Amino acid sequence: MGSAIDFMANDPSFAQEGSTTEVMDAAVLQAINDGWLLYQGKEAYGGGGQGWAMFFEAKALGVTGNELIVLRLEAEQYGVDYAWSLQSTQSAYNNSNQLDQIYFDVFKWGADTYRSQAIAYRLSPLSVNPAVSGFGLNQVTDPRTSGPYLNCMSQFGYPAALYLWSAANPNPFYIPIP
Repeated sequence: MGSAIDFMANDPSFAQEGSTTEVMDAAVLQAINDGWLLYQGKEAYGGGGQGWAMFFEAKALGVTGNELIVLRLEAEQYGVDYAWSLQSTQSAYNNSNQLDQIYFDVFKWGADTYRSQAIAYRLSPLSVNPAVSGFGLNQVTDPRTSGPYLNCMSQFGYPAALYLWSAANPNPFYIPIP
């Protein structure tokens, strides 16, 4: 998560005040805090902390390995889903320009896909093709060590968004540069 936050903070599109990422990131961080509050038996401020509460409880009970990693990835996804469902996030998204919307969609799709694939790998690592499993999947699918890999992959988001945007807007004389 730290690498994702660093990437977004240093990206000209994502770091804009009031951007979809800024609004959504605040809600994701609130979900983590709410999970901690729920774990401690306190009242949460929002509605996205249940997954994090389960993660904190499991960690306190000594759960480790793939089981704990899956709980963390699921908690992250629950927090993201909650943040995406909020009116404030939808409003920020709807108020952004088309290229920023596409860029955000590409980034969110990549992050959601990463989490779902990492969960699948962690639940059944032997089902992964052996030629691929030696490719560092243990590091890539562990949120504690995946940052450098995800940050590298994130560099492809803007070019992909620009390509998709240009297909929808075939004006060769206008290319928005963040």
